[in-house]
Amino acid sequence: MPANEPLTFSHGDSPAIRLHGEWTLVNYVKLAAACESLTNNPATENSGKLDATGLGALDTAGAALLVRLLGAERLHELTPDAVGLSSEYQALLLAVTEAMIKQEPPAVG
Repeated sequence: MPANEPLTFSHGDSPAIRLHGEWTLVNYVKLAAACESLTNNPATENSGKLDATGLGALDTAGAALLVRLLGAERLHELTPDAVGLSSEYQALLLAVTEAMIKQEPPAVG
């Protein structure tokens, strides 16, 4: 995926999900299409960290798309150790993921 895309993956010893640009409501349609094209991509499951050094902006719409792509629990696990993620954006992602985790129905055993 070209570097001008909102989301890329690095491979190798430390695979990462790399965020680029502005993950905001203004860009929702473009971001949603990018996320849709990556649904069930093994790279989203195999990446061990989140790299936000290229992230320009993030709001709840962008956070919700990341939850849709990665799942609330996975994003919640990746967020505290994310590279280049400001404390403000970290707090936003944690708040959104915690709210989404609470809404998910319990797994049937």
